[in-house]
Amino acid sequence: MKKGLLLILCNFLLAATQLFAQSHAVNGVVTAQDDGLPLPGVSVKVKGTNIGAQTGADGKYSLNVANNATLVFSFIGYSAQEVPVGNKNNLNVVLVPASHGLNEVIVTALGISRQQKSLGYAAQAVKGDDLSVTKQSDLNTALAGKIAGVQVLGGSGAKFGTSTIRIRGVNSLSGGNPIYVVNGVVTDPNAVNNDDIESLTVLKGPAATALYGQRASEGAVVISLKKGADRGVGVSFNQSTTFEKVYQLPEYQNEYGGGTSLNWKTYTYDPGNSPASNANFNGVKYYDYGVDESWGPKLDGTLYAPWYFWDPTNPGYGKLKPFVAQPNNVRDFYRTGVTANTNAAFSKASDNYNFRVSYTNIERTGITPNSDQKRNNVGLNGELKLTKRLTVSANINFSQINSNNVPQEGYGTQTAGSFSQWFHRDTEIGQLKNYKRADGTYTSWNIISPDDLSPHYWDNPYTEAYVNTSKSNSNRIYGNLTASYQFTKDLSLSVIAREDLLNRDDNSRVGSGTINVDSYSQSQYTYKENNYVANLNYSHVFHDLSVKAGLYAESRQDRYLYTSGNTNGGLAIPGLYTLGNSIDAPTALSYNALTRVNSYYGYTSFGYKDFLYLDFNARNDNSSTLPVNNNSYWYGGLSGSFVFSELLPKTTFLRLVN
Repeated sequence: MKKGLLLILCNFLLAATQLFAQSHAVNGVVTAQDDGLPLPGVSVKVKGTNIGAQTGADGKYSLNVANNATLVFSFIGYSAQEVPVGNKNNLNVVLVPASHGLNEVIVTALGISRQQKSLGYAAQAVKGDDLSVTKQSDLNTALAGKIAGVQVLGGSGAKFGTSTIRIRGVNSLSGGNPIYVVNGVVTDPNAVNNDDIESLTVLKGPAATALYGQRASEGAVVISLKKGADRGVGVSFNQSTTFEKVYQLPEYQNEYGGGTSLNWKTYTYDPGNSPASNANFNGVKYYDYGVDESWGPKLDGTLYAPWYFWDPTNPGYGKLKPFVAQPNNVRDFYRTGVTANTNAAFSKASDNYNFRVSYTNIERTGITPNSDQKRNNVGLNGELKLTKRLTVSANINFSQINSNNVPQEGYGTQTAGSFSQWFHRDTEIGQLKNYKRADGTYTSWNIISPDDLSPHYWDNPYTEAYVNTSKSNSNRIYGNLTASYQFTKDLSLSVIAREDLLNRDDNSRVGSGTINVDSYSQSQYTYKENNYVANLNYSHVFHDLSVKAGLYAESRQDRYLYTSGNTNGGLAIPGLYTLGNSIDAPTALSYNALTRVNSYYGYTSFGYKDFLYLDFNARNDNSSTLPVNNNSYWYGGLSGSFVFSELLPKTTFLRLVN
């Protein structure tokens, strides 16, 4: 046994020695064919192994390889090249810009797959994996920097960072938001799970979006969801945890503190009106706390009485402090937000069926105290071939979003809105964390005077965070059921039923004992869209001429139901937040609407010798919201594409420079 092991070890060492002897160092420079400049960051890999290197800023690389090795050079935007090494020590390579982008197939309006080069309008595709690299929970934020000409308007981190996008600018009073089409269903981007996206296409021009009708006038984001694995079973699991902190705030001045005058006030005790606890504070310097701006004395370290100096329940009662700036008081109000994103998916496929089911859980704590959001997404996508010609498929997506105390923003709001204008630069944010006294009253930096500790204009920001709260719960389910029959390889008929159902309830309260009248409000909103489509598709190639065409008949019904109520005159029993606890009769509002749109539309696409293309589409809508005798309207699009490169001689551009 020992001799056998020794023989194996010797053979192994001999083979390793021979392999080492047959390997050698190879180096070179990688340049671009279009401009001749060095390419930094090119991946240089030994084919069939994990051995590799990258070119430096000067385009140079170096690594040890075997004599029979083949190097693979790859770089984004350039065609990959495989080059045998042989016994060469120096190997320079010129990479050629990739032209395959024109031949890429992307999903366009109505889920129609088209070659990129055949499109006569602006459309750009993104792979789903590119959207989930950094695990953004918001789809629009994940799109930032990935689509040319699309403007991403970043959302505030305090409101969980929900962004909006502009594809064709703002050309309506309602803003300029595109529609989001997920496997044919028009829905809200917040209901889309990034981990389920197979591909995404942004359609920009009117010729691209006309088939979706009027609601796509601002553009369309067409999303295709992942299906089951090609064959066999697929299981995936990923988890990410991210942290966020306030990055940018307005630039604040730190030369002057609260008040309206450079001159200090001096306290005078009034036995008839002042609290007895202030009897020993005659002559103490202070500024006008009731003013909510910072036009007061210079922040020069003068000993003064801060707002909490006059509060017997505060540990700082009766203690003078240097009058200095608190440059980080606004930043220190915010905390570190944490997002935990977990996704699990299972898929299975065979020749006759495929399905995929996924679950994503996202839990976020906001950067604003006492704010959080929980999201759950469940997706099921499946397809079954009942016969060689008949196929049925279904897609169901469930989205649940529970938000707690998402702060209001804008001028006049009590946190972000007041910090930027109505705040004192000397305010110690740590002193505000004890926002409620034992007797139930609330503290504030903006007290009326030393003798009256009631808030003047503003509550404590922590009172706003923990007492004046709000909740929102949203449940959405959307999907489709499709039956498709293939008459011939060129002709097919599909019947599709789609639904998008949203239920949302919200409530908010103004706490009893805060600066504003206590109140409570709640609302419920239900939206349901049913969509039924029948379409006939045809595709054929006549020698040099290719033809694609489709005819569609669609019936869409939208129902809206909204009810809301709020208290009036305050709460009869403080701290009891119900509509029935209103002092005066509560206000109630109800809205119920039903609309229908029946549509007929179609498209034709012609291609000649893979270089000349012409597309035409038209749509007619009949809307129940218009006068009966004038409720029909037409629109459409015409576009063409000329691929000049297809007329050029086909040439292979692999060039080695020795």
